[in-house]
Amino acid sequence: MHVSRNENVDLHDPRNSRAHVPKATKKAKIVAKWIRKNENVCHVAQIALKANSSNFWYLDSGCSRHMTGNKSFFETLVMEEGGNVTFGDGSKRNVVGKGTISVPGLPSLSNALFVDGLKANLISISHLSDEGYSVLFSKDYCSILKPDGQTLLKGMRSSDNCYCLEARIVSNHVSMDEQIELWHERLGHMNFRDLRTLGKFNCVRGLPKLGKKANGICGPCQQGKQT
Repeated sequence: MHVSRNENVDLHDPRNSRAHVPKATKKAKIVAKWIRKNENVCHVAQIALKANSSNFWYLDSGCSRHMTGNKSFFETLVMEEGGNVTFGDGSKRNVVGKGTISVPGLPSLSNALFVDGLKANLISISHLSDEGYSVLFSKDYCSILKPDGQTLLKGMRSSDNCYCLEARIVSNHVSMDEQIELWHERLGHMNFRDLRTLGKFNCVRGLPKLGKKANGICGPCQQGKQT
C-alpha cells in the first residue's frame, strides 16, 4: 500500500495495522573521504610552452605552482616523483623534483616544481601572493611589489600577450665602470644619469642596475659636442 506523507492513517482500520504502515526511510550517513591530490594545474597560454629562451619567466594566474624544466635554476632540489602537471590543452608533463629556484633578477621561488620536458619557465601568481608579494598589471607592463609596497621587479607584455620577466645574466668579469660605459654606447650615448635611472627602475629589459662612471666623461660624446 502506498501512503503519501500528507495522508491521515486510521490505525483502527485492520488494513492499516503497524505491519502495513510504511516506515520512514532512514537517510544514509555521508562520510567524507580524503583523496590525495597529486596533479597540478597550469592554464598558461600555449605560446609560452613553445618558448625558446630560457631567460624568460612567464607570470601565470592559472598556474598552481612555480615550475621549470631547467635543472640549473635550482639552488636546492630534491628529486622525487610528484605526479604530473596538466596544461590548458590537456597535455601532461611529469613532475620529477621540487626545490627552491634562485635566479639573478628574480625573487627566491620556494616549493617550485622541476617538470620533465617543460621548455617554459612559469611563475605562479597565487604562490607569489601567498609569500606576501603583490602583482600589478597594466596595458604594457607588470610589477612585482614587496610586502612593504616597494617595486621589486618590472616585466613587460610580450607580442604574444603574455606577461613575462627576463632573468639577468650576471658577469663577474666586467667592472661596474666598464658595464655602464658599454650600455652608454649601446643606447646611443645616452647621458649617464638617465642611464642609471633606467637601470634603477627596470625600465629597459635586460638593463642591470648601474653605478656611477669614475670620471663621468665619454670621449666620443665630447668630440661630438665640439663639431
